[in-house]
Amino acid sequence: MSAAPPKDRSRPPTDRKDFGITHIRASSNQIPSLASWCPMSQLDAPRGAQLPKDVSEKTLRLVRLLGQTDPSGCLKEDGRDKLAQVLAFLPLMRNVLARTSRRKTLNILECACGKGHLSLLLNQMLLETVRRDVRWIGIDSSARLAGKCRSIAEVMGYANVEFHRSRIADYRDDREISVLTALHACDTATDEALVKGLELECRYIFLVPCCQREIANQLVTSRDPRLVPLIENYTHRKLLGAMLTDALRRLILESFGYNVDIFEYVSVRRTEKNVMIRATYGKVPSERSWGLYLTTLGELGLDSALQRLLTDKGMAPPFSRRPGGAASSLPSAALSG
Repeated sequence: MSAAPPKDRSRPPTDRKDFGITHIRASSNQIPSLASWCPMSQLDAPRGAQLPKDVSEKTLRLVRLLGQTDPSGCLKEDGRDKLAQVLAFLPLMRNVLARTSRRKTLNILECACGKGHLSLLLNQMLLETVRRDVRWIGIDSSARLAGKCRSIAEVMGYANVEFHRSRIADYRDDREISVLTALHACDTATDEALVKGLELECRYIFLVPCCQREIANQLVTSRDPRLVPLIENYTHRKLLGAMLTDALRRLILESFGYNVDIFEYVSVRRTEKNVMIRATYGKVPSERSWGLYLTTLGELGLDSALQRLLTDKGMAPPFSRRPGGAASSLPSAALSG
């Protein structure tokens, strides 16, 4: 009898078969909420989706305040997709809650929070389904957006949610930040979020990159014969740039001691930018990944915002600070196996 095939561990743990089709189940003693009713089938309805009557009034009020419903109470087209993306984060947050201590506050920092959909909706879902002391901190470079988010949090009576105007790179916090998220932080803003997660020593980092233009733009002038067939076409160049950018991010996270998964966290029907980088601290920092990172930058002649940010903050993997450590480069032998 043949052995059972190994389990695919590339996808995150979830109690749903597919983020775009089925639903999250809540136990019968929980308050009805969006977390217990994932309206994916109705989100695909041609004439809109009416939120169910058994969803709490507070949740309905929040969805309206976020501008995701029309005057008739149906979800707007972009509201459907945004809700699906937020719901896809829920099992990830539940997994974090299951792995962290209940005895202290879990501080979650959202970088480039925009209109606050992720923090506000996830906060409401968890308030209705989980008894935990969770504090959400949203930052955005736009004073207008941060102020609007703050106003919604005040109207909703959230004492555990705060929003601040701040550039990601400039943000400081004396509290222990266990989780960092960035949903569609544009181009190099994702790099800023990644480096901020390293700086704050976050245990969990969830990044959903967007508009990876920096590397793609540099590929236009590349004369590397290995790349020419891949960069002559705009679409190929854009896709290659996105993959290279996220690969460099993975290598940096592994160099600093994170386990990294990269996967499609939600259906492409909801957003073309549906790839998540999930990093969990707790492995030996990888000298091999650091070497691959430096070699890739050098051989392709790339100027990376990620490297500039690390240099500006004087940050490097721990092994590179040892006497004789790999401060700038590694021998080619270190890149094998």
